Amino acid sequence: MSDDGQRPAQDVDVPSVVLQSISTEVLMRAALDGMGVAVVPRLLAQEHLARSELVHLLPGWIFARYTVYAALPSGRMLPARTKVFLDFLSERVQELVQQRKLGQCCPGIDTAG
Repeated sequence: MSDDGQRPAQDVDVPSVVLQSISTEVLMRAALDGMGVAVVPRLLAQEHLARSELVHLLPGWIFARYTVYAALPSGRMLPARTKVFLDFLSERVQELVQQRKLGQCCPGIDTAG
């Protein structure tokens, strides 16, 4: 154990890949069917984690961060419903980020590790 309480890095032999897909639904189904480990968004795995159908491996590890862009036509006024949706989405994401920082990300799921 190092001074910061973290274990040193280790090389791990990983078996060859048996399934690759760009579909998170396919990867989720494969994991649920016991085919191995899948990297899927927490939002999609949340219910399965809560029912102990999946196990969260490496809880302190973040595989990727996503950037979301809204493509809007230039030179036009933004429709009110679009503005309301974008405002809602922005606020909700900020709430989730704050909850994650406080360890309250997902109801029923222990994110502390």
